[in-house]
Amino acid sequence: MESHFTPYISGEKQELIIAENQNFLAIIEERPLALGHCVVLPKMATDSWNDLSDQSLSELMIFAKKISHAIKEAIPCKKVGLAAIGLQVRHAHLHLVPISSADDLNFTRIKLQPKLEDLIKIAEQIKAKIIG
Repeated sequence: MESHFTPYISGEKQELIIAENQNFLAIIEERPLALGHCVVLPKMATDSWNDLSDQSLSELMIFAKKISHAIKEAIPCKKVGLAAIGLQVRHAHLHLVPISSADDLNFTRIKLQPKLEDLIKIAEQIKAKIIG
């Protein structure tokens, strides 16, 4: 199943990748709610997070936790919000969004349109904060 994430998983697009391991990938969101908004996903195409096996879901959440800590260290915010929307992209993924209020996690808001070079800089800032 091809999706918006296929070029990242295949290695065609690398510049916005924050972290990856054998099973999961973290990327900077191209049209973020806030600067530092990342998406974590399994490399294996699955329509929804609740279609994942318990083992895969547990591993995805542990992977997301590591990225969340890095976002919090790199981006000024009160917390890192988590959302599993998945209405537009048919590939399980979790959004990690730096937030200072509940409204910061409102996906009906108009998304930011940062330049690619700004996204790359933010990706580097977050990568630098990833531990282990």
